[in-house]
Amino acid sequence: MKPIERLPQIRTLVGNCEADVGTCPVGSCSTFLKFSIFCPDDGYICPETETRIKDCGEFGSRPYEYVMQCGCCKDTGIVVTGVVKDQVTQQPVDKTLVFLDFSRRPIITGVNGMFKTAIASSVRRIVIRTKNRNYLEAVKVVDIPEGFRGPVQIEIFVIMKSDPVKLDSTESTVLSLSSNPLDPEAGNTLVEIKADSFIYKNGKQYQGAVKASITFIDTENNLDIEVPGIFQTAVGNSVEPLITDGVFSFNFESADGIALELSAPVTIKGRDGMKVWKLNSFTGLWELVRPVEKRRKRQVSLEDIFRIESDRWYNIDKIPGAPRCYFKGRIFDEMSGTEITSSSTASFRPEITAYTTVKERLRLYFKYTTKPSTTCYEVRCPLVSDPDDNLAGFINMSSTEVVSIGGVNVPIVAYLTPKELVDYDTAVIQPKLFNVQYKIAPNDLDIFVNFVSDIDGPFYRNKNICESSSITQPALHFFKAELPSYYPVPDDAKICTARIAFRDGDDFYRYISSLDYLPNVTGISEWEQGGSKLYYTDVAQMELFKDRNATVVFICLKYRCSQENELTTVFISEKEVFLLTDDNSFQEYRCYGKRANTTSKLINIGGRFSTIEGSFNAPVNVDTGPDFYNTEVNDCKKETDATLFAYELYCRLWQTLAK
Repeated sequence: MKPIERLPQIRTLVGNCEADVGTCPVGSCSTFLKFSIFCPDDGYICPETETRIKDCGEFGSRPYEYVMQCGCCKDTGIVVTGVVKDQVTQQPVDKTLVFLDFSRRPIITGVNGMFKTAIASSVRRIVIRTKNRNYLEAVKVVDIPEGFRGPVQIEIFVIMKSDPVKLDSTESTVLSLSSNPLDPEAGNTLVEIKADSFIYKNGKQYQGAVKASITFIDTENNLDIEVPGIFQTAVGNSVEPLITDGVFSFNFESADGIALELSAPVTIKGRDGMKVWKLNSFTGLWELVRPVEKRRKRQVSLEDIFRIESDRWYNIDKIPGAPRCYFKGRIFDEMSGTEITSSSTASFRPEITAYTTVKERLRLYFKYTTKPSTTCYEVRCPLVSDPDDNLAGFINMSSTEVVSIGGVNVPIVAYLTPKELVDYDTAVIQPKLFNVQYKIAPNDLDIFVNFVSDIDGPFYRNKNICESSSITQPALHFFKAELPSYYPVPDDAKICTARIAFRDGDDFYRYISSLDYLPNVTGISEWEQGGSKLYYTDVAQMELFKDRNATVVFICLKYRCSQENELTTVFISEKEVFLLTDDNSFQEYRCYGKRANTTSKLINIGGRFSTIEGSFNAPVNVDTGPDFYNTEVNDCKKETDATLFAYELYCRLWQTLAK
């Protein structure tokens, strides 16, 4: 097998002390010897590392993981972990069914709202759906960079049905799509329901009071992550963006809470050019709803009759009529200033939110690229003479890559810093950016621009001209910071220790006692300082504690305590430990979260059962306990109280047949 070249990568260990830790290119490979021209890839490029020591002068000696060479590891897929939260309270939602793509087999969220699964490494997009009787369906579309090995971490927000308003089924009713549906002046779109239109699900006519929940999402102000699906529609072989006036869902019940349906279509009236679309929950895209009765030919505004189903997401949208235009986002290394024309470890893509002059919002979505110097992104540039009367909005750029810290892969998503207008170093670029009113937003991440096309950019009319443009031609420039600093021992941080118990859920103690050695658990402290993420890693070996009344397996895990305005999140991970039994089968253990009758704090676990992969937020004041230590680890290990622990996990055996 041909060796895979190691790539140099400079990392800051502490202060101004740096080391070439090295990395490997992202890509596929084969673990088999190639005896013929055709041999399918079955693995991915992975590092072989060793621990080295760097003399950092006044900071002392610092250990770090050094990539010696790159090999080929068996591809076991990408781990996907997620959490389902209530959109209003931001609290986790348990007992939610989570479906991936077209699968009919759900994953169920635990008490912490989390779920965990795995997908094939070749998958570039997944669509996630949720089912929960107390919430409307959530649909989340997640794109995955080429070569990204995970883990993929996802946050899904679910929305409760809106509080119902009372209708009279025997009278025609006009509702507005707004936060106040009984006020016809409140929104941009009206829905007219005919009298005597309500029926039970068995088809029998219903007459009486109706409780109508009109759940409306104001897409002008809500974040994309809170809206179901993505604002795109399939047209032939292409995908078109959508300008939206809002997303809505209807739910009707009788006065005594029995579900009702509409037997007759409704009339929907909206702004010029708008149409009605419904969400395809399996693709995350919107599909045009065909009207029952077509409107008059010369009619411009939306006024059509549609059949509407309960508990489905609908959208008032239109495809923007503006011509296509293209821009390039060039990426530069923040330290050296050199352009990153392509990357073997990082993927890039922009996020764009644009508005028309009548406050219609256009959302655009893009795939990841590892070659930013030749990639151009499609947007829309209306043909107008006055730049102040144009489509305008915000553009930012992010990077995604994986860093191995303490032997654990940590996905790093970072937003890049845009270049100030005065720092563009050519007389060609500055005037072009000035013409589109280039400004950096107060958050120092977004660029505000008017979308005005020009044959010479920065919004090019021709995609080929954009892709072939050189560094001296107009483009948007961003700086990528170096990877997060890895602190073996953070100098400015308080190191604390948590005593974590692993309780016997099902033969766990017997299993642990049969192992030749007790497993290790890795803890990674992550916090942000000065705009950069920092990490501290500790490896704790399981301890076995016995007395007359109890047997306890526990660890004493060191972590960086939170400080004021600097929250530390501690991730714990432990690779699967297998035991080959007499019947030639493998046994392993898996752990899950605390039980309701415990007083210990919660570790967030991915799904009901998993190997030890979870997290907790470190406290600022370690004296609040119940069992945090601000002293030596040995004090934690010598503790004789078998009931008090900072965190508790319950573990049970899990069995798989040997191959």
